[in-house]
This record gives sequence, structure tokens and C-alpha cells, in this order.
Amino acid sequence: MNFSVKYLSTLSVLTSVTVMLQLFAGLLPGVGALAAGFTTLFVALAAYSKPLGGLLVYAAAAGLIGIIMPIKLPLFLFSTGLLGLSLGATVKLGKNISVLSSSLVLTIGTLVLTGPLGIPVLGPALSYAKGPITFLIIIFAFSWVFCFLWYIFFQRVICRMGHLFKNT
Repeated sequence: MNFSVKYLSTLSVLTSVTVMLQLFAGLLPGVGALAAGFTTLFVALAAYSKPLGGLLVYAAAAGLIGIIMPIKLPLFLFSTGLLGLSLGATVKLGKNISVLSSSLVLTIGTLVLTGPLGIPVLGPALSYAKGPITFLIIIFAFSWVFCFLWYIFFQRVICRMGHLFKNT
């Protein structure tokens, strides 16, 4: 696929901002964790313009995060980055499809983080789960609400900035 120099430059800027925001969580506790959540936005903007562009930003950011601060890589790969890819690629398909598919992707990512990797993503909220079905329902419900809020926010960003990504 042919990409223009302007588009590749835009992807580079989106990658740089994504990496910086994700690394803030390790450098500035508290405020950094809030900033790291916005990495989703920049991956989603890239995926909104072209899904392959989103995949390139996701892969390049993952590589840089893995080199600079490997401990932050699983959270990016299975939560913020993955949500950005899914949200950006599906937002043009409508609210229901976008929120549902993003929720499923985020649920699977959260299950990978909490299961094999042992990272407590939702903290004490999951300690109330009495079985695997309850555990899954809690994670999916959280994912659905989170993705719905991200969808609303992303729609507003697109209304204000979408013209920058129309002819890329």
C-alpha cells in the first residue's frame, strides 16, 4: 500500500505521542496513569484514518514501549492500544457494532492480563466474583461501559478533528 509522506509523518507523530503518554504512567504516578489512558485516542485516530495505519502505530508504539519500559508493554498491548485499534477501525460502522466489538476485544485483553499474566487490572472489583461466570460478567460490563464512554468521547474528537484525517 502506498502512503504519502504527509500520512507517514502523521503516523509518526501519533506513535510518538502514544509512546510518551503510555510511559508517563511509569514516570509520574497518579497523573501519569491518567495520561496513559489517552494512548487509546491516538491509536484510534490512526485506525480511524486507515486500519493499516492504526496497526502500524500500534506495532511501532509497542516496539518502542518494549525497548524503553518493558513493564508497561502488556498494558498497552492488551488494553489501551488494543481498544484504540478496535474503536478506530469500527467507529464508522455505527455505535452498536463499535461498542460491542470494542467491548469484546477489551474483555479478551483484560482476561489475558488477569489470567496468564496475573496483572490485577480492575483491582478489588474482581475479588467479589464468586465464580468464572460472575468474573466474566463483571469484566464485560466494565468493558462495555468503558467502551461506550470512549465511543462518545471519540465521536466528539472526530467532529472537531476528523477533517485532518479525511484525505490521508
